[in-house]
Amino acid sequence: MSFARSLTAGLLLATMLVLAGCAGTPKTPTPKPTTPSGPPPAATVIVPSDDSVLAQAAMQALRQRGFHLTRYSAAMTRGSDDYRLMARKARYRLTLRSESIGRCRNGQTSLRYRLALIENANGNVPVSLSGADCLDAIRQALTTELDRDRIRAGRATAGPR
Repeated sequence: MSFARSLTAGLLLATMLVLAGCAGTPKTPTPKPTTPSGPPPAATVIVPSDDSVLAQAAMQALRQRGFHLTRYSAAMTRGSDDYRLMARKARYRLTLRSESIGRCRNGQTSLRYRLALIENANGNVPVSLSGADCLDAIRQALTTELDRDRIRAGRATAGPR
């Protein structure tokens, strides 16, 4: 009887240890399918962290065409020529540089500028403007170029000119 009792006690102890081990093991959560948050890349333009009057005008023109804007710094793109990586985040990238050079007759800011809208997937530049002019004239030139190439969120451009 002592052998049977020892065997029963041993089995009971082993069962308790196994159950205790299972109870102490953290449950691995089932991974949930990930869905991207935020706007789709086709509706996104990354724009420089720039608060100049030209940047504000360009961002307004892009918002009017349905684009979501995400800011970037120059350091974020340095050494990154992988357009496909950027294209997964945003369809276009806006680059610009401007310098105030005076006032126009109507009192508006006059700028020397360079502006480009670059397709991240392939590096094409559907919009490229540069020169020196009054802010309203630059804004109008940008609007004309965006409309000519039918640049809107979620739509393909007209292609190379």
